[in-house]
Amino acid sequence: CLPFGDDYFDLVIIRNALDHVDDPWQTLDEIFRVLKPTGALYVWIYLYTRYGSFCYRTLNFFTRKFVQEPWAFTWGRILKALGSSGFMPCLPAAEDRPHNLAPNGSILRRLKDLAWRLMGLGTCRGFSCVALPLKGFHKPWQLPV
Repeated sequence: CLPFGDDYFDLVIIRNALDHVDDPWQTLDEIFRVLKPTGALYVWIYLYTRYGSFCYRTLNFFTRKFVQEPWAFTWGRILKALGSSGFMPCLPAAEDRPHNLAPNGSILRRLKDLAWRLMGLGTCRGFSCVALPLKGFHKPWQLPV
């Protein structure tokens, strides 16, 4: 429960946080409530393949290794979560994970990346999206002249 009234914010930014909360759907519902009808939500999150998400959740269930990051979203799951909370995703895009692109690094880091790739987790990508709340009327945005 955010301590703000309805339709309070013009912009809400969630950068790599939605997979760290206990209930992402409740979080999105609350963001929808405090966002103005003409506002926007910017989301950035790591995405996994279906297999990668399954492996991540299974590993987390048995080891509690990722207790601070309990969710592993797929492309379809994050779009569905946004839609079920009343948002219209606009311009969704996938990006490569920055540390997968780094050619150098410690041997331990390279072994860890190799293990993640073998489990299907090394293929996760970043997801960025602007989502508009489906309430009210959105005027086209214009840059000042």
